[in-house]
Amino acid sequence: MSDMNIRDISGADYEAVLRTITELSEERFHFLNIVEDIANHILMRLFKFASSAKPDFKAQEFVETIFPRAVEDTFQNYQKAAFAYCFSKTKEPELSEDISQEAIMEMLLSRNNINNISAWLFQVTHNLLCAYYERLSQEQRVYELLRRDSAILQELSKQEDNFDITYLNDADKKMIIASEEYKKYEELLSFESLTDFAQSLDISEKTAQKRKEKIIRDLKSKTMLAMGWEASQDILNYNQYHAIQRFIRELLSLENIEKYVKSNEELSRKVSDTMQGIEQVHDWGIVMLKNDRFMLHIFSLKGGKTPTNISFNIILNDRNSIVLESCKETELVATHKMPENLRIPIHLGESLWSYAKVVSILEQ
Repeated sequence: MSDMNIRDISGADYEAVLRTITELSEERFHFLNIVEDIANHILMRLFKFASSAKPDFKAQEFVETIFPRAVEDTFQNYQKAAFAYCFSKTKEPELSEDISQEAIMEMLLSRNNINNISAWLFQVTHNLLCAYYERLSQEQRVYELLRRDSAILQELSKQEDNFDITYLNDADKKMIIASEEYKKYEELLSFESLTDFAQSLDISEKTAQKRKEKIIRDLKSKTMLAMGWEASQDILNYNQYHAIQRFIRELLSLENIEKYVKSNEELSRKVSDTMQGIEQVHDWGIVMLKNDRFMLHIFSLKGGKTPTNISFNIILNDRNSIVLESCKETELVATHKMPENLRIPIHLGESLWSYAKVVSILEQ
């Protein structure tokens, strides 16, 4: 691999950096598909140093140097995610800490290939919680709630056509069964094949496939909202999801912004200024605030280098029309000067999942 200047990383050099990250990750983690998560941490640091790097700075050497720290950050994030799930169910920080650490330990000791780290981690964390509460008869209510949530989460994550609502509580189940979404879903199931479904509607199979996707997405959205979910792309029904996708595309092209801001020239200028230099949205998320009000977050590597997060407060009405109320850019990566008199105790500066600890467990 040729040396590269971090100030000007070409597409080929960018691919070379990714190959180096992939090789280092696969060499150390034989059973974990962890490349993407480690790459995110390394690339964030790589972009952060872009403005201050010396002319002879070598990106490949940087990747090799920063790899252990990226591994530590990755596993810290995994444990935080497991902890957050536990705490949301138990409200017990000590128990959540123990369960989340045990889940990470099981991941490192696993000798089965784990492709979807997040899904596996949440499933194992959930199983460990179930095992804990199963041992405590006085917590039977929490245990039954977790069992029900487990079945629903598995159904929501499936890509198959069938969708089981058996594990919903009686009130939610009754509401879902009475909904228009469920009636359309039952009608869909009455056909033996997509071809039969298309013929019944006198439409092409391509159009029938889109109808099928809409029916299933609408039902899953209804179910997730009934369960109390508020922050996920999956809470959006089919039309809402595509309305948001169209809104994001028009933000990128800066076309038709006026129709979203409703003659608010100041907001229109702010949106245009905020979106300058953003060529691609790498990820987005959405949170339901109240009724038809949402907060949309988009993440981009602005200009291919600077990590940028922009939040939009929007109204998404029943006709799937969007009104933009405000927008705000948040700088994700910044350099903060540490006070000279600041001293951090050694034990507080240690990583819970240090690179040495992770490696030692992998070698067991």
